[in-house]
Amino acid sequence: MIQRFTKYFLVALFFSAIIISCRKKVALNITQIVVDTLSRQNFQDIIFINKDTAFVVGGVRYSNGQMLSSFDGGNTWHLKDSISKWVLSGIAVQNKNIFTTGITGNIFQSTDLGNRFTNYQTAEWSDLDRIAAPSDSVLIAIGSSGILQRNVNGIWHAENFKRQLHAITFTSANIGYIAAFGAIYKTINAGRSWEILNAKGDNFCGLFFFDDVNGFAIGREGTILETVNGGDTWRTHRNGNNILNATWQFTDILFTDVSTGYICGVNGLLLKTTDGGNSWKKSDYFSDLTVRRLYTFDKKTVWMVGDGGSIFKIEQ
Repeated sequence: MIQRFTKYFLVALFFSAIIISCRKKVALNITQIVVDTLSRQNFQDIIFINKDTAFVVGGVRYSNGQMLSSFDGGNTWHLKDSISKWVLSGIAVQNKNIFTTGITGNIFQSTDLGNRFTNYQTAEWSDLDRIAAPSDSVLIAIGSSGILQRNVNGIWHAENFKRQLHAITFTSANIGYIAAFGAIYKTINAGRSWEILNAKGDNFCGLFFFDDVNGFAIGREGTILETVNGGDTWRTHRNGNNILNATWQFTDILFTDVSTGYICGVNGLLLKTTDGGNSWKKSDYFSDLTVRRLYTFDKKTVWMVGDGGSIFKIEQ
């Protein structure tokens, strides 16, 4: 009798948690930007060079790579000439040079605001998903194949990891973090070496740090972790593997200040916090398209890019 009561109680608790989580919604001022090229490709990354000039990259994995450019602050977007015959996944800026990564180990560079690109083919031919520029002399590209490409003053070196690498962020020229399958890595020497931190339980896919020690990590299965000591310890705000939680699949995380933050995900999932990540509310429906990347240049407007040629912005 006690076992039967326990079973029914857990079932009721499970569905109650789902109902409660669905009620926690927030209305956001979200605008969809119409791309005049009518692109329907999946967009992967976005960056602003200044308040007017921005780029978006994406495409189809093995048939088409696309780059969009805007020179009016993101109000209108135009398709640039083909850069790669395969998808472009990450983009970064260093010393006014634009770098974008692709599959099969391609790294493209432009020195004239994207008018022309040169291609560097890495020897490993491994897919590269993200790229970061921690300083004027160092570039680091990572891939889901577990490869890291580190560029120092124009010379690329490869390092192999045992895990898939999904996201990278640097808080200073020397200190950076990588989100990986079941692990988070940290460097304190501009990527010359990496240590694995005490974080586990999900396929980590997104990072945001306010400074060298305070930050968040998210996992594809809906985990939210926070550290206040540079990754020595992590507080779990949400366990994505808990069956009592709603099934959310995350892709990226961004804060615009210490209180306000966003998490995006599959099928138009968008969460917002206004208390520094202690609680998160789901946004009202705005799209069923997966959002891949969150970005802000001025801390006032949050940009979102994703599948089906979608570009959205949130005016805070």
